[in-house]
Amino acid sequence: MSSSPPLTLHLLQVSPHINQLREAGVTLTNYHVQEVCSPTRGAILTGRYPYHLGYQGVIQIADPEAVPLNTSMVQERLKARGYAVHMIGKW
Repeated sequence: MSSSPPLTLHLLQVSPHINQLREAGVTLTNYHVQEVCSPTRGAILTGRYPYHLGYQGVIQIADPEAVPLNTSMVQERLKARGYAVHMIGKW
């Protein structure tokens, strides 16, 4: 049996700045995603509904469809306002 506290408890103890952001922020309790991955990823990356991006299905490698080139991404808009941005993941 490990003597260290559960991970969630430990993170709450060592991340006071994150805790302050959480307490001062908005808690989203009701949100929806698409049933397939591509529209949901597009929504996360752009902050727009997938319908407004022009697709509802899965984008395959050979498909020419993707997020339109004239669509700004959330991180681009944050960076333009002085935020340091970094994104990791399979996108």
